[in-house]
Amino acid sequence: MQGRFYRDWELVNEADMDHPFHLHIFPFVVLSRNENPEPGRMWRDTVNLGQGDRVEILVPFTGFTGTVMYHCHIVEHEDLGMMGLFAVLDGSAHK
Repeated sequence: MQGRFYRDWELVNEADMDHPFHLHIFPFVVLSRNENPEPGRMWRDTVNLGQGDRVEILVPFTGFTGTVMYHCHIVEHEDLGMMGLFAVLDGSAHK
C-alpha cells in the first residue's frame, strides 16, 4: 500500500455510562469532543466517551490491509458484544 488514506469518524455514546473506545492496529487523533476542538492532540489507541459524548477522530489507514477490531475497553462490555470488525482494503476502511 502506498500513501496515506485518512478517514474521519464520529463516535457517539448514547448510553448512560462511559465507554472507552479502543481501535486495534491504527492509532488515531481526537479532533473534537461535543463539537469543541480537542486540546493537546496526540496519537492514541483509546478514547473515553462519557455519557452523551460525540467524539470526532482522524484515522490514517496506512501500512496494513486486513481485518481490524474495535471494542469497548471495559471487558464485561466487550464480552457482551460491544465490539466489531472492519476490513481495510487498498488503504480504505470498509465495514
